[in-house]
This record gives sequence, structure tokens and C-alpha cells, in this order.
Amino acid sequence: MRAILVSTGGEPITQFQVPASAGTYTLSVSVARDEPWTRRATRVDATWTFRSGHVNGDQPQSLPLMVVRARPDTDPYDWSPAGRRVRFPVWVERVSGAAATSIKDLALDISCDDGVTWLPAGLHPDHDRWLATISHPDGGPGFVSLRGRATDTAGSTVAQTVVRAYALR
Repeated sequence: MRAILVSTGGEPITQFQVPASAGTYTLSVSVARDEPWTRRATRVDATWTFRSGHVNGDQPQSLPLMVVRARPDTDPYDWSPAGRRVRFPVWVERVSGAAATSIKDLALDISCDDGVTWLPAGLHPDHDRWLATISHPDGGPGFVSLRGRATDTAGSTVAQTVVRAYALR
């Protein structure tokens, strides 16, 4: 068995065993929240696929996991104006210690009905990131959910969804 560290900031979040045999593996996580004090990020789902196999030594190794990050322009309370076209940065972050590879495919979708329907965001390269362009619907209060997918040149993938990532007003 191969010990694996999962972390995005230097400190391990969790550690688990992956079989030593070479293969393609899948890791899925789903979290739902219904606390009364928040109506944002009510559900987060992520699924990763990656290759792994035997490594020498007994020290844990980092998996080649990625996360699609987006930074919409919101106020300190995660509100953004409805009825406007907006642009914001999108990038792919890797687990600390994972090998660096290039991103060969990236997609971002938005939903304004808690993930019932999705529309693609326009993505345009901007140095080491991308810029997403989306149109917030008119009609006052609501929420925007984000769904990101990425594939790197080594074949690792991530598919993640944040329901109610930020609010509209």
C-alpha cells in the first residue's frame, strides 16, 4: 500500500492508503450543509481521477490532485450585482507536493437554479490563469452555482461543483 497525503496548503488535510499496484484511481467527496446561518455553499461535490503506483521508501507521497478555483467579484458578504456581465479569474491549483503538469482542458459552467440547468462560461487565457465571462440574470436576489472541470497532460482530472457559490442582489 502507498500512503498518500492530501493537502492544498502545506499541511496534510488527510492521509489514506492507495494500492501499490499501478492503476487509475478515483476519489470522490460530497459535503452538504444546511446550517441556518448560511445559505451559501450548501453542497460541494468533487471527483478526481489519477494514476498512481508503487513508490520507493515509506514516506507518504502527494497525489496529483487539482482544484478549479474561481474568484468572482463579490462584496465581503459574497454578494454580486444581478443583471450584469462580469469577468473574474479562474485557475487550477494543485495539491502541495504534486508534480506540476500543464492543463490541457478547463471548463466552467454556471447555474442560477441550484444546479438544475447549467450554462458554459466563456473562458479566455490570461497569463497563468483564465478569465471567465458570465452574465448574471436580472430579477433580483438569487444564487450562482459553479461547476468546474479540468484535465492535465498526465491524464488526471477533476470535476467539482459548488451549489450556491455566491449570491446575487
